[in-house]
Amino acid sequence: MKTFLLLICSIFLACNNQEYDGIAKHEANTIKVTQIKALRFAPELRETYKPSPITISNLSLPGEIGKFGLTGSRTEVIYGAMIRSLRYKNITDAVEDRYQLPRGILLAMIAKESHGIMLLPNGRDDGGFGLIHMQPTIAKKFHLRTYQNCDKHVCKKHGRELRRELEKYNFNLEEVYQLDERLDALKNIDAAGRMIAVYFYAKPITDRRGKTFSRFKSAMYRYAGSYNGPKYTKDIERYMERFQDKDVINALNKVFDDLNPDLMVNGSPADLSQYLKAFYTQNLSWGLKEYLDLPKLSISETEQSAFW
Repeated sequence: MKTFLLLICSIFLACNNQEYDGIAKHEANTIKVTQIKALRFAPELRETYKPSPITISNLSLPGEIGKFGLTGSRTEVIYGAMIRSLRYKNITDAVEDRYQLPRGILLAMIAKESHGIMLLPNGRDDGGFGLIHMQPTIAKKFHLRTYQNCDKHVCKKHGRELRRELEKYNFNLEEVYQLDERLDALKNIDAAGRMIAVYFYAKPITDRRGKTFSRFKSAMYRYAGSYNGPKYTKDIERYMERFQDKDVINALNKVFDDLNPDLMVNGSPADLSQYLKAFYTQNLSWGLKEYLDLPKLSISETEQSAFW
């Protein structure tokens, strides 16, 4: 943390209260980042949490969970991914605010990467984990602790062993989240936010024809690579649009209600809004309450090479 502070200057104060998905939040200080390397360092968060419990009965969500994510019709997969991802929206909003990222970019990445399924390993068992999948080498670069301190880009041994640990504890989040910080939703999403901020605030990419990409497109290409970049960018754009589309959200509510006529959350009948709010409250007890009081960062454009 000391190194992080040495790389940062110019603190500007601000304070006012806003509503944050129904949860009051505070506008924290703003810190100007003058060296992109500062984004390598994770904010100081607690090592252990005591999450508020959620009891849920009679729940049915679109799509079936398989080794590689959701299966089913295209609509079932999309709606299932969106509903599951929305459980973490107050975390993605907070991280996007902290690193000044486009609204919905991290939420869309969760829907794309893991379909919003917590503790879903990469289906190829190559070592990737997290709601926003991160390989061990990237996780370590952004100062996340990995299982057995693995720092390889691809490590099937690591992937298989961590999967076995998850199976051993029946994918019980409270039992396994300390094994690897990518299994901690807040720490994983924060690290992904820092990573995307590095890509977003680097000098935009210029293609061979001399056309300069937008910051968003540049960030997506840097994340996914030039070969996968075009499709990945479109997929993220589509999810971002869906999350902002009132007709799509209304359809989500109807699908959810049709599937869950007898849903009970914490002992009371619930619709989609009440189901999600239970997760937003639980997310606060997973460290989000403290995270909301951290300073936002004002990030200047920089050469991406200055980070690596």
